[in-house]
Amino acid sequence: MALDGGYYGSFEHAMANLATGRRQGEEDGYKKGFSDGYNKALQEANQRIAELQAQYQAALDHEVMMGNMLNTVFSPAKDVLRVLMQGDSEHAQQIRAMFRNGYRAKSQDSLNKGYIPAALEHSDAAAKEMPMARQFLLEALQP
Repeated sequence: MALDGGYYGSFEHAMANLATGRRQGEEDGYKKGFSDGYNKALQEANQRIAELQAQYQAALDHEVMMGNMLNTVFSPAKDVLRVLMQGDSEHAQQIRAMFRNGYRAKSQDSLNKGYIPAALEHSDAAAKEMPMARQFLLEALQP
């Protein structure tokens, strides 16, 4: 018997071929859908990672700029303070005492808030990362 498309064979054979074709189509469709979905998810994840990296880099650049700005302001102030604290004059002793008290209060506040893990004069990280500032602190904290 001739079926649609010029197929010659039994109806049962045609139905079996149809079922096989459907299964193959489902498998191919599933694989393509899975692959397309996976690729889309991967593209979206990569896009999000790129966005997060850009945000992180912008924040890092901002922090570096802020550090440079603070250094620009406080480096000369540190030099002036060092000169004012030299010697054993009453003024030098008063300035050292004011610095010590202010630094210890700020240091304790930063410790309490978790901003720093240790007072900078006792910090190995400060000794490694900011040796000149730590040396200044050690000198300035002397009575």
